[in-house]
Amino acid sequence: MSKPFVGSIAGAVLSLLLTVLIGVGVVAAFTSIEFVAPMHRAPEADFEFGPMESGVPAVQTLGATGPGFAAVEILTSRKGDQSAPAALSVRIRRTDPPRILREKTLQVPFGSEFQPLRYSFERLPELQSASVEYVTWISEDTQVFLGGAKGDEYPNGRLFYRERPTFEDQDLSLAIYRKTTAWTLLSELKDRSISGFVAAAAAGLTLVLLISVSIVKAGAMIGESRHHRPKNQPASSSPLLKR
Repeated sequence: MSKPFVGSIAGAVLSLLLTVLIGVGVVAAFTSIEFVAPMHRAPEADFEFGPMESGVPAVQTLGATGPGFAAVEILTSRKGDQSAPAALSVRIRRTDPPRILREKTLQVPFGSEFQPLRYSFERLPELQSASVEYVTWISEDTQVFLGGAKGDEYPNGRLFYRERPTFEDQDLSLAIYRKTTAWTLLSELKDRSISGFVAAAAAGLTLVLLISVSIVKAGAMIGESRHHRPKNQPASSSPLLKR
C-alpha cells in the first residue's frame, strides 16, 4: 500500500474526527452559553412623555413575559439645570399577585435628545402578568421625559400615569431583553419557519466543516514542510568569518 494512499486515508479519518469533535463543542456551546437578546425591541419615540413629576410613577404593563426576562431599556431625555441631580427608579413588578421583583435607581443622563437607559437584573422566570414602573426624583429646575410610542406596541399591556390609563394606542418606547441560548433561538426559529431553521442549521454545519478542513490542511502543510526539510543540512558560515 503506497504512502500517499495511507496518508489520504489518515487525513480523511482525522478530518472526520475533528468535524465530530468541533460539532460536539458547538452543540455544547449552543446549549449552555447564555447571552442577552431582545425579547421586544424598542420602537422609535413618537413623542415626549412628560415632563415627569417627581415621585409620580409611570407604569407600563406588559402582560405575559417569556422565560429569562433580564433587562429593560427606556429612552430618556433631561433638560434644565445640568448640575441638578436627576434619578430614575426602575421597578419590575409582578402584577398578580402584586410584588416588586427587581428594583434599582439610575441617574438620567443630561441631554435634550433621547438616550437609551438600560437596567439589567438577575434573570426572572416566565411571568404571566408583569409591569415596569418608572419614578423620577428631580428638583424643580430639571425636567425628565420618557420616550412614548404610538401604534399599540404592547397590545396586551397599557401605559398608566397617576394610576390612570393613557390612550389605548400609546405605550412607552421600551425594549425588553432576556437571557437565552443559541439552541433556544434555533428551536423558536424552527417553530416559526422551517425554511429559516434549515438555512441556519446548514450555515452552522458548513462553518463546522470549514473549520475542520482548515485545521487538517494546516496540519498537513506543517507535516509536509517537516518531511522535506534536509536532515543533515550544514550550518552556513557567517560572511563575517570569511577572509
